[in-house]
Formats: sequence, structure tokens, C-alpha cells
Amino acid sequence: MHNVIILKLASTFVRTVVSDSDVVKTPAFHNFERNLEYVHQLISAGRSLATFKPANLDVGDLYRAAWVQAVAALDYWVSQEIYSRAIRLAREPGIEKPKKFRDFAIPMAVFEDVHHHRIPLEEALGGHLRKFVTKNTFQQPV
Repeated sequence: MHNVIILKLASTFVRTVVSDSDVVKTPAFHNFERNLEYVHQLISAGRSLATFKPANLDVGDLYRAAWVQAVAALDYWVSQEIYSRAIRLAREPGIEKPKKFRDFAIPMAVFEDVHHHRIPLEEALGGHLRKFVTKNTFQQPV
């Protein structure tokens, strides 16, 4: 029963996220779709193997792997979107910035490197953002 619930959740997640064709897709989203295709393959393999009822394999492991892969793909996609969009926002001086972007703290060394043209903006901000984004998960239950 537990395996069926995991299968249904993972399968629904994959169909819901990938089915919207009207969305403009970023490179990060294309990568997300590739990761979800892998999830779909794990689910399909689980379904196929379940019909054989193999004694030495817990088919539920495939469903759990699919779920873990889907969650990891979502987290990675969100971090990549934050990274690329923050750099794009930083390059646009005349547009309204979101509050979290305006409040994002950067070390003075990063500011000075950019201000004195020692490091390009994308490299300096990108390095700092990567440190921030890789330390955080974006799946925090409310």
C-alpha cells in the first residue's frame, strides 16, 4: 500500500510540472524536465517489475528513489532559477527589484571587487550566490 501511495504522488508530480507547455522555459527548467524524465523512467521500471513480483528486489525502492529524485530535482531547479534570475536582476539597474533581492547581503570584498572592476559582476555575485544557494534547501515545510 505504501509503495502505491509513493508511486501515485511521484507520478502526479511529474505530470503536473511537465505538462504546462505555455510556460517560457529557462535552461534550468529544461534541466529540471530531464531530471523528471529520469523520475518517470524509475516509476515505469517499478510498474514493470511489480508485475513480476521479484523476490530479491523491493520494487518500493524504485518508487522511493523516484520520489527522492523528484524532490532533489525540484530543489536544484529552484536554486538554479534563483541564481540566474538574481544575476539578471543585478545587471538591470533601472528595474524594480524584489525585497529579498534588495535585502540580500554581500560581503564588502565582493562589492569592492566589482566596484573596482577586479572581477566581473556575474563572477563575483555568482560565487557568493552559489555559496548561499548550496547551503539552503527550498523545501521548508510551513
